[in-house]
Amino acid sequence: MRTTAKILAATLISVSLILPASAQNPNPKSVSSLSRVLGTIESPEGKAIYEEQMSGSTRPDGFGTVLPRGVTAEDVVRLILPKADPSLATLVGMKRWPYGKDMYVAFACIAPNQATKDSVIKYNNGEPICSPRDKVVVDPSGNPEDEYLMALAMLKHDEQKRLSLASTVISWSGIEGSPLGASWEHSNLVNPDGIAWSEDKDNESRYALFFPEEIYRFDFAKYAITKSNIAFGIRSGISKGYAGGGGNFQILTLFAVVDGELRAIFSEPIYYFQDIAGDWNEDGTRNHNIYEGENIVIVSEATANGYFKLLVKPKKIVKSKKKPWHKSFRWDPTIRRYVAEDA
Repeated sequence: MRTTAKILAATLISVSLILPASAQNPNPKSVSSLSRVLGTIESPEGKAIYEEQMSGSTRPDGFGTVLPRGVTAEDVVRLILPKADPSLATLVGMKRWPYGKDMYVAFACIAPNQATKDSVIKYNNGEPICSPRDKVVVDPSGNPEDEYLMALAMLKHDEQKRLSLASTVISWSGIEGSPLGASWEHSNLVNPDGIAWSEDKDNESRYALFFPEEIYRFDFAKYAITKSNIAFGIRSGISKGYAGGGGNFQILTLFAVVDGELRAIFSEPIYYFQDIAGDWNEDGTRNHNIYEGENIVIVSEATANGYFKLLVKPKKIVKSKKKPWHKSFRWDPTIRRYVAEDA
């Protein structure tokens, strides 16, 4: 989507001062040039992000921005963000919910002003995008609004095929108010500051809450938290620029209707990728070390407080004498959300 020249420029401007240590992954993949990096990335999630940033390719439409026949972006925005201006939407998506008849999940992302929307869409080669951390352009008219508005809800078609709300709406503005934030405290994956779960346990960054800079797609895997309640996910992420490489760190947030209210019930790191440039070669190319880790969320048969437990474990198990890492999460009825279980 985004033009390569602008991505590279942005990377140079926002070079991270914290470079990851090789001890965080004892077995990185090494390639002799930048052109070979893509071939070493195993995850489709990572490949899509890397190709977009490096070659300007278009990611699959993960939000259903091509709306169902007869539905307009204005229809969706007026339902889930009735006070927002639909003309300022940078992304409006609506996908059929596979676990309910005539049910959909909808998401809208509204820029604070027309100048910001024009800049963001132009930067993204005309494609829809929700990147609330992008710099807000000052509105020449003096509009004081300076944050994106976002909203999420389940929708349905009634008997007259009219679109209506099927759940309460979750809405937020800006970054820090987002329900999509996550801490790496209970994760085995490297966090956006380059801190690994297995080292530097006193570093405050391990316990910090990170918020995504871009929201990528719906995740409609069958996350059945009870026999009759299926959650849906949103995948989002944070990108980092290094002096000769970069990284991407992704979060999976699950939502479900609990006690009649749509809520964020789980939010954990799910994937990371790092490209760390190394020594220069005689032919002008440069060595690159590739670090990658991906987890999956499995619904356990075990229950706690009436809800199935969730198990986070690596997608790819590396042969080792040590027991493979995993983390279990149980339902906490007080906060109506999943919490990590003690080891």
